[in-house]
Amino acid sequence: MQSTVDTPMDAYFGFSFSGNTESENTFYTASIEYTWENLVVAAEYQRYETDSIVSNSSVTLPELSTTSEGYYLSASYRFTDLFSLGAYYSVFYADKNDRDGDDLAVRSDAWEKDFALSLRFDINEYMIFKIEGHMVDGTARVIRADDNAGTDEDFTYGVAKVTFSF
Repeated sequence: MQSTVDTPMDAYFGFSFSGNTESENTFYTASIEYTWENLVVAAEYQRYETDSIVSNSSVTLPELSTTSEGYYLSASYRFTDLFSLGAYYSVFYADKNDRDGDDLAVRSDAWEKDFALSLRFDINEYMIFKIEGHMVDGTARVIRADDNAGTDEDFTYGVAKVTFSF
């Protein structure tokens, strides 16, 4: 997809810049899922390539080109009509050519590796309760605006949610 958009660039560079952004983005996804009785196993690979040129009438910034990639493997098993146990391992690289973060101010922003365990309870056909625990190495997907104190390279977190279908 190619687009030209007038956009203020202060969000990207820390100063006010009004100009044109011309981008070419290519997104690839390959996935597979296998179900056998109460077991579901899935895997996916994604790659995102972007080339951007930012300019106005007086200046053209250097072309920005990056390729990010990621993949995951997941499995879940339904033990009863009420209860399922699941796990996944995912890996994401912000730039597949700099997986170690040598070109970044915060090295761990180059990758994120997430191992998660989940418990799912189907309370009825309309309501699901799910709880997850995550162990994460890397900060590639941590939003810095929400992270003023700085996140350690390795961290854990938990999530609980209720889903209603109607």
